Amino acid sequence: MTISSTTTSASYTGNGATTTFPIPFTFFGTGTGAGLRVIQVVIATDAETLLVNGTDYNVVGSDVVAAAAPAATLKWVIRRDTTQLQETDYVENDAFPAESHENALDRLTAITQEQQNELDRAAQLTEGFTGTFDPALPTPVANASFVYSADGQSFTTGPLASDISNAQTNATAAAASATAAAASETNAAASQAAAAASAAALASVDVDDLADVVVTAVSDGQILAYDNASTNWVNTDITGGGPSLGTDSILRTNANTIGENITIPSGTNASTVGPVTINAGFTVTVNGTWVVL
Repeated sequence: MTISSTTTSASYTGNGATTTFPIPFTFFGTGTGAGLRVIQVVIATDAETLLVNGTDYNVVGSDVVAAAAPAATLKWVIRRDTTQLQETDYVENDAFPAESHENALDRLTAITQEQQNELDRAAQLTEGFTGTFDPALPTPVANASFVYSADGQSFTTGPLASDISNAQTNATAAAASATAAAASETNAAASQAAAAASAAALASVDVDDLADVVVTAVSDGQILAYDNASTNWVNTDITGGGPSLGTDSILRTNANTIGENITIPSGTNASTVGPVTINAGFTVTVNGTWVVL
């Protein structure tokens, strides 16, 4: 026998019906003594289970025959697992045992291929690396990661899974806060622009632009007063020389003629500095108290 292929494994996805899976590579042993391992993989989660020869499956010739057809959610991986023993005995002065010798070489080749497969699946430094590095793993710590050391020459214990999760949560929250802050800044800028536009609009508005204000023939010292008849605010003179004279209104003033009808209600006190003249056609009705000084 010779080994002309480097294949050491085969993979089959279940369908709920197929139970026979061919072994496409050379292996040693038969039945429950076959040098094989069969691993069942849950496709969705990659969870693995090592199956038992003689219970979960049987080796019949060059086939693995399942006790029950694996479902479509499962994958079976068949791997060669040659027993690492040297069982060929060479008896001195006997004829050269060519068949036994070739079988021993085949076993050595199979073992070498399997070991190479394991090496190919292992983490390794690149071929061009010429520095110093200790690949030994640190003492296991529950839920902890391992990272490169500060000098980059070994592995060391890293943060816990909870620390990483919290950091991710905090980073997500920080990103959300940054987004909200950016939105607030945009809104503030828009509000500022609107306020500036309103201020500019108000700066161009005169008081007589208001709907209930009527200003005509403006002169010095006039005030706005409400005119009940027109229901508008109008500009008007302060009659009688104004309400006061002097600094801090030291002298209070009043007119010396009355040209309108006035009623002083009951319970109301009024005073006037005389002399004062009531023009013809007008009256002052006193229901309260009126003192003329």
